[in-house]
Amino acid sequence: MFNPLKSVLKSSAPELTWYTLQGTPFEILDRQERERYKSVFSSIFTFFSHGVLVAAPEYLKIEANRETIQVLKNRFFLGIESEEARQQPVDVAIPLFNPRPIHTSPKNPVVSEKPDYVVLQNGWLGQAAVLYRYPASIVAGFPIEYYHLVDQAVLVWESIPMEKSVNIIDRMRTRMNSLASDPSATSQTIQKLQKVEWLAQNIGGQAHLVKFSFFLLYSQPTREELTQLARKIKIVARSRLCDVDVPRFFQRALFEYKTAPPISLFGGIKLKYTDTNSLRTFYMLIDETLVDEDGVFLGRDFTGGPVVFDPYTKTNHNIVVLGKTGGGKSMFAKVFIRRLKQKEPNVKIWGLDPENEYINVAAKLGLKPVEITPKTRLGLDPFRLMRELPDFEPYDVASLLTQFYCEEKDETRLRSLVFQNRDSKNMEEFVKRVRETGDMEIAKKLEGALYPPDSIVYEGETLGLEPNTVYGLKSLELTGMTQRNRLKSLVMTLLSVHLQRQMFQKQEKGLLFIDEAWLFVDFPVTMGVFESVARRARKYGKSLMLITQRAYDVAATKAGRTVLEQAASSFLFGQEKAAIPLMQEVYHLREEEVNTLLEANPGTCIARIGPRSVRMQVEPTGEELEAFRTSLV
Repeated sequence: MFNPLKSVLKSSAPELTWYTLQGTPFEILDRQERERYKSVFSSIFTFFSHGVLVAAPEYLKIEANRETIQVLKNRFFLGIESEEARQQPVDVAIPLFNPRPIHTSPKNPVVSEKPDYVVLQNGWLGQAAVLYRYPASIVAGFPIEYYHLVDQAVLVWESIPMEKSVNIIDRMRTRMNSLASDPSATSQTIQKLQKVEWLAQNIGGQAHLVKFSFFLLYSQPTREELTQLARKIKIVARSRLCDVDVPRFFQRALFEYKTAPPISLFGGIKLKYTDTNSLRTFYMLIDETLVDEDGVFLGRDFTGGPVVFDPYTKTNHNIVVLGKTGGGKSMFAKVFIRRLKQKEPNVKIWGLDPENEYINVAAKLGLKPVEITPKTRLGLDPFRLMRELPDFEPYDVASLLTQFYCEEKDETRLRSLVFQNRDSKNMEEFVKRVRETGDMEIAKKLEGALYPPDSIVYEGETLGLEPNTVYGLKSLELTGMTQRNRLKSLVMTLLSVHLQRQMFQKQEKGLLFIDEAWLFVDFPVTMGVFESVARRARKYGKSLMLITQRAYDVAATKAGRTVLEQAASSFLFGQEKAAIPLMQEVYHLREEEVNTLLEANPGTCIARIGPRSVRMQVEPTGEELEAFRTSLV
């Protein structure tokens, strides 16, 4: 039999393109931060005229050091009309929520429908309840109060064109004025008139009229349990002075996110009108946990909840680990590397270890140790690298030669010489050609490249740089030299350049970790290479993890500060008092976070991952503690 309601509902559900959205904390944010998040949230309804927002809480089982923990994880989805999604890229419109396209909708498939419930594909009974009356004032972010009870909380909206908005508000105002003029008018009628007047004042400019419905989808195995759950939901709603209803004959439609027609059939859904700014109150994207489903268990926050981290789900994959000596940053890094490799055996890891701290435990990390000495022929001649690496250009070679052999005033001349002689076979031939040009001053300065220890760096076959290897550079430290880390920095720079060939060949998960980056702050070209790796990493599925003490030294260089500020994930361990002003400037720390950094015990840190910030304690296993305990002293 033809069902006109079903026909209308079907026509009102255009094809949607779906995205996952990243949730944010809310409770710990200050007023200014909350307003920023709510503003971006409300912009969704301005950018896109029709769509669906879904919060889908789910209990996850997390393995935490041989213990299984159940955690409520809130997932979020955005469905936008496909044509609008093509015209306005979602990742450009709302980058704060890190939208990622998916190929399926989050709908829970319905097998059959009864008047006031449905039968779901998993055999459970499902029900939809619509919130249709709200108080004059309601706390922002109130939808989260239902997440522990429901399968999904859904907001369906449709923006009304301006001309039509004016007509709708005029009709509403006329009707409410008529009702309010009656001497027997109730206070509720007067309040409705005030809301209409308020809407009339706000529509226009950046605010638009929106027609919306907010409803809850939940399920239980039996009718009795379903009824009990519905009662609990009504209790929560009434505590906020909201009314909730289970509309008969609309259950399947709501499980399919279809908006009801703007008429009343069988006591159907009552649609609400508001403006885009007022929808900030419906801020749904709240997730106070720091749990990434496929991540690595690192420790616990100070409520006892697990911290599970996956850098590859963030806006960029880069990680910064900062802390004073003895604060636990090395223990953290080793625990993370080991567990990442155990969880994802195919991930490719490279390590640059200036102090040989990691090569001594390489086997425990699942890595091969390679110690580089002043006698190790590396084959890292910059002219050979320039031919082999398309992104290593004459400008870069000139900067490197200026840094390690010449003075800043020489760089312009060096650029010209390198460009004119870029086909030189190696450093030796380049220096010979410079002599032939008559520029003896530059040639003399470059002669250091032709003798050990520098010449050893350039000679021989190019080092293979196989993945899952950590390179120890401690032996390159030149005692008694004014710049004791000069040779170490030269090798670090060339290794980092050469590694980019391995790292950026194709899109696959990988990690480059660099320990004690502060050792290279006197060598801007080295820090510049680190920045280049950080900038390109995400495009190829790679992560750069920078581990260092003395963050203020790293931030003193432009490139170093860029890496610190732009890393999506930062783990801040105990700090000296002198470092606090910089940490506040870079990370906008709250007072309680400052106190944590000054008073932190070993292994305690502030994890700042995207918009989240939690205080956590690294939790190594007994085996890890025994193997890596030197990190804590």
